[in-house]
Amino acid sequence: MEGLAVFSQEILGRIEREFTTVMGPLACVALRDKAAEFNESLDNFPSEKIAELVEEVSFEIQDPRRKVQFQRAALKVLREMPPPAPGAVQARAASDRSPAEHYDKPAEGRGSRPRLRLAEDKRPGTKA
Repeated sequence: MEGLAVFSQEILGRIEREFTTVMGPLACVALRDKAAEFNESLDNFPSEKIAELVEEVSFEIQDPRRKVQFQRAALKVLREMPPPAPGAVQARAASDRSPAEHYDKPAEGRGSRPRLRLAEDKRPGTKA
């Protein structure tokens, strides 16, 4: 389980760097505050919730171009995140997909799960 925590820290570090690129030095505070809203700390943030954290912190970015820039970069990081080894996390035993895949397409039986949407997806005439 310790390896999973180190892995999550690596992913969160990359996400924080991307967020800092668009938000500036207060990005780490916003990220920490959003993690607290999940009743988690960044030191022990569960890897299966990282995609949801990314979606939540993206609401803090006011500039639409910067928001899309962050979301694309974060989604790239999430797509590079492999699924955990079998048995590594009991809660995810039913799924062998990475967190990013939960937002790319709905899982079977989870059609109501929200998708990570890029800000540019909210164009007139498109379904949100």
